[in-house]
Amino acid sequence: MKTIVWVAQSASACPRGILHRLREIGYEVVECDYGASLALACDARVLVAAEASRFLAPEYAADPRPTLILAASHSLLLAALVLARCGDDACRDDEDFEVLALRVKRVLARDNKAGEDFDASLDLWRMALPDGLVAAVMAIDLDNFLALNQRIGFARGTEVLEEVTSRVAADLTAHDKVLRRHGDDIYLLLARPDKARVVADSAAARERIGRTPIRIGTEEVTVTGSAGLAFFDAAASTRAISQAEIAMLMAKHNGRDDVVLYDTLKDANEDALTGAHSRRYFDTRLPRELRRAISGRTPLTLALLDLDDFGLVNKHYGHTVGDEVLRQFVRVVLRNVRPSDWLARYGGEEFCLVMGATCAEGAIVVERIRRAVADAVVAMPDGTTLMTTVSIGLASASGSIASIGDIVQLASAANRRAKDDGKNRVAIAET
Repeated sequence: MKTIVWVAQSASACPRGILHRLREIGYEVVECDYGASLALACDARVLVAAEASRFLAPEYAADPRPTLILAASHSLLLAALVLARCGDDACRDDEDFEVLALRVKRVLARDNKAGEDFDASLDLWRMALPDGLVAAVMAIDLDNFLALNQRIGFARGTEVLEEVTSRVAADLTAHDKVLRRHGDDIYLLLARPDKARVVADSAAARERIGRTPIRIGTEEVTVTGSAGLAFFDAAASTRAISQAEIAMLMAKHNGRDDVVLYDTLKDANEDALTGAHSRRYFDTRLPRELRRAISGRTPLTLALLDLDDFGLVNKHYGHTVGDEVLRQFVRVVLRNVRPSDWLARYGGEEFCLVMGATCAEGAIVVERIRRAVADAVVAMPDGTTLMTTVSIGLASASGSIASIGDIVQLASAANRRAKDDGKNRVAIAET
């Protein structure tokens, strides 16, 4: 179920009929006053503009998420259309409801479309490169940018991002490209004759970010960026993007204002036995994704998967067989997830699957995994076979979750309930 935050200056200014009908067609609608939407998780906003337009501009600019503005008058509609960012929309609050519902659907699709455009740009860039060049991507995230954005405002924060993007793009070759995604995430695509040149030139591009202060109005601000660098191989482009983001998170973890090469992290971020991501990877990557989810920019659901009676497998068949059971389990899981999902070994026979999905969407994925695990067969050295099952606890990011510990605890409690109810099943956290 998609969540919409309904933002109005006052209850009396709120067109209640529209709100109720949105609920009737399947949206979860959360009401709040102007100034309060940033604290709420959602997929999109409906911003009710019923009074003077001077209140509309700061409220709209304060929250970058997909937004539909409902205007009570022709003059407010004109003001809203001037303000609207690419992908957002505005209409009169007396619009035919069927048309309004379609506008809401379009706004909700804004970030998905942006993601598709990003992937398409990436693939086109790689296809156009001459043979013989080494291609890489550097993911850049501005350090402490959220706090800066809150202090100077969204509009000035956008100016900072545009200046940083310009600095990153300076002194690049004709083969290079700079892309933006999720607003404040910057990706530099480089192609050079060898890896050494890639490393040197990407480091120089990152250093240009904070070389001199950025003037915004009458104020000068100094920003720095943490970055991760990864090389493309024959695999899908999204794999290198993910690797660069992992390395960038490690740069932040190590103290910020630095660039980390993914190749130096591979051993530390991969579980040696199963090939799943390591616990270190999980602890490094999840906080940033959780912050994004809590802010309402993307959904996030975590599944805790625990093999049933795995201790008995080790006891009766030995650790060699137990190790093979774990390896096959990971192979089965990875065959049944989406490209954007990622799996980490949390400890022993426990694994965490992180999905950019709502709880309902995540439940479909993990139920598919549960069935596949139950159908899989492990061949034993003596020619016999062994079958295993998995219990899964599912929890989604929400306003009550403030840390990794919170969401893992909820997923763990749901997992225990699945075990207590008979194992080999999925349980969803009670929030």
